[in-house]
Amino acid sequence: MGRLVELRLFLKRLSYFRLGRFFNLVILFAVFPAIISVSYCFREDVLNKVESYNSFDAVDVPYYIEVISVVPANGTTGIAVTSVIAVEFNDNIDMATVNSGTFSVTDGVTPVSGVFSYESQIKIVKFTPASDFASSTSYTVTLTKGILNLAGESMASDYSWSFTTGLALQPEIYVLPPSPLVEIFTEDNYNFGNDVNPATKTAIFTIGNSGVSDLNVSGVTLSDAVNFSVSPFTPVLIGPGGTINFTLTFQPVIIPGIQNSVLTITSTDPDEGSFVINLTGEGLASPAPEIQFTNSGVILVSPVSTVDFGTLVPGDTGSMAILLHNIGSADLVITGAVIGGTDPDLFSTDFIVPATVTPGATLMFNMGFSAPAAINARATITFQNNDLNESLFTIKLKGRVK
Repeated sequence: MGRLVELRLFLKRLSYFRLGRFFNLVILFAVFPAIISVSYCFREDVLNKVESYNSFDAVDVPYYIEVISVVPANGTTGIAVTSVIAVEFNDNIDMATVNSGTFSVTDGVTPVSGVFSYESQIKIVKFTPASDFASSTSYTVTLTKGILNLAGESMASDYSWSFTTGLALQPEIYVLPPSPLVEIFTEDNYNFGNDVNPATKTAIFTIGNSGVSDLNVSGVTLSDAVNFSVSPFTPVLIGPGGTINFTLTFQPVIIPGIQNSVLTITSTDPDEGSFVINLTGEGLASPAPEIQFTNSGVILVSPVSTVDFGTLVPGDTGSMAILLHNIGSADLVITGAVIGGTDPDLFSTDFIVPATVTPGATLMFNMGFSAPAAINARATITFQNNDLNESLFTIKLKGRVK
């Protein structure tokens, strides 16, 4: 009898066990496909994101050229009637598409005739009127989507701005530093580099009058007249189109260290009566080189500045001239010029190393860019040199082929 009871209990437990396994299998077969489905969807989502990321450059995303800056600026008044209109773009412009229909200047009634020119190194289109603008008149400049880059791409929309001329008989000051002779604007900087006491460095500046009446320059002063000095200056009258020169000297007395001074030119220019230039120089205990690069007169900063070749068509080669300066007081020796980054094979240079640049001297070289197919290319060029604090000077490079 006891064995019979034990047998019944065993069979009951077995039935529970089988029933539990049965329900487990039911749950497993019901849930597992859902798990597989969720897992598959997650995997597909990740793969799609990776594929999208990897093919980003290959996707034909709309590209538009852009206006970086304009001169005269929008809304400005008192503009000289002899002014030239300049537009800086972010890309190379096909000048065959620039004409009076795509680049128009009007006083609201009458179109202004003139000629167009292009400074390819800095991507600036200029419009020079056939005659002076009328005085005290508002002008509107309109750029249409008909202006194209070398790949046939346009702006996203038309671009327009306005300015107002001043009285016809007004002077207009401009200032040119030593080489490169690129106009310097008020509040800009000029760096003498470094020098060793008691040696001196001099720089000859030019003051010009692009206006149509006499410019009276009454003074040239310095906020620091200890480390900097200006040649004896007496008030002078500069006629329309005329120029005068004056000499600045940097002779560090407090060394070592960086010295600063504010140069102020006082004149009868109606909107730049106080023309300010910020001067910098470094005094050293012993001679040292000081590296500097410029692109079309613009000082490049390592590793921030970019040389942009703009948009080219497949197979074409873009070229940029770069100027190397030694603004120090000892020989600058370049021991390496290495192109790296993402697409180094698409960029080139004719810079030959080793190269020695004596104090105050410059060295011109060219950078090239070319690609056989569409790409947004990026690279860097790094110059190894004996500058004390910029021994690795890096310039970013970029170019686009459409």
